[in-house]
Amino acid sequence: MGLYVEEQLIGFTINEPNYAEYVNCLFAHTETSYVGASGLLYQQTGILLLEEGHRYLNMQTDMGLRGLQLLKLSLNPTFFLKKWLISVH
Repeated sequence: MGLYVEEQLIGFTINEPNYAEYVNCLFAHTETSYVGASGLLYQQTGILLLEEGHRYLNMQTDMGLRGLQLLKLSLNPTFFLKKWLISVH
């Protein structure tokens, strides 16, 4: 999904549906000079995905970064997905 001001792309998300109701946002970016662009982009991405029948959006995979964790918590998540580590012994 792209966010444009006039004809200039100022933000985008790359999304991957993985189950009927679930979508992972793999990457999101907005130009920082546009105040409120991130919030608008996340809102419009959610609206579009809801219209397509998706119910849950995981905004960017948790990479253990404190800033990303705080951002995701500020979005008032519905629930947390369990994370698993699979290895061969």
